[in-house]
Amino acid sequence: DDWTVTDSIFCSDFAHNLLVEKFTGTWCNGCPEGSITLHKLQQRYRNRIISVEGHVNDLMQDYYYATGLNRFSSNLPSLIYDRKVGFVSQSAQDDGYAAKVMAKDVSAEVVPTVKYLKDDKLEINSIVRFSQEYDNSKDRYRVGYAVVEDVVHVENEGYNQANNCQRISCREYYYLPSSIPSKRMYYHNIARGDSTAFDGVALSLPNESLTSGIDYETTYTMDIPSSVIDKKNISVVVFVINTRSHEVMNAARVAGEDFDWS
Repeated sequence: DDWTVTDSIFCSDFAHNLLVEKFTGTWCNGCPEGSITLHKLQQRYRNRIISVEGHVNDLMQDYYYATGLNRFSSNLPSLIYDRKVGFVSQSAQDDGYAAKVMAKDVSAEVVPTVKYLKDDKLEINSIVRFSQEYDNSKDRYRVGYAVVEDVVHVENEGYNQANNCQRISCREYYYLPSSIPSKRMYYHNIARGDSTAFDGVALSLPNESLTSGIDYETTYTMDIPSSVIDKKNISVVVFVINTRSHEVMNAARVAGEDFDWS
């Protein structure tokens, strides 16, 4: 899992897991280009990228995620970086935002573990740390959660992908038809949502001054969403959220293979 970015040096209090959320839809002609850009970012930053795809107006739409992403953009495709104002690419391009956001100091980290409970529930235990003091007397800083389905492949016409990639730089999409059959489409990191993904869980962190160097433990139990096709094919993303600015201070992802399924 080692990673190297040879043309940049990032200095930060904690390792930065960059959250990149793609606002997309199967009906969106330009959205395949957004997938190409996201893939390039994943190649560069490897395990430091946490990608989540929020669909709208198609069979993979999750209400909570579609509503949450619509706060930042109504244009598809859009790439949203750590939910920071001014770092929303309303095009299929990166616009240099990933490098700029990665260069910012990160003063929070979250280390989660996930346990599967009976009745299709997940128990998520997280340790949250800060490198500076924050006043949380007004419940400004919270922890939020989302389930993502790692790969979705369904042979159903409702999963056909519209495609208008007319440049060779679009790679394989350039050679594919304007409506890509679902049997050829594999969708990745599909948001299956949770109502806490954008506003966090109230009082998930102490309602007091948050002190540097202290481990704050929080536990949350959630249902595996009914929209999940294969519960063994999911991951959990945990966010530390500044609810005043809506920014994600840091995030972490736990793959299903690392869940405690016992």
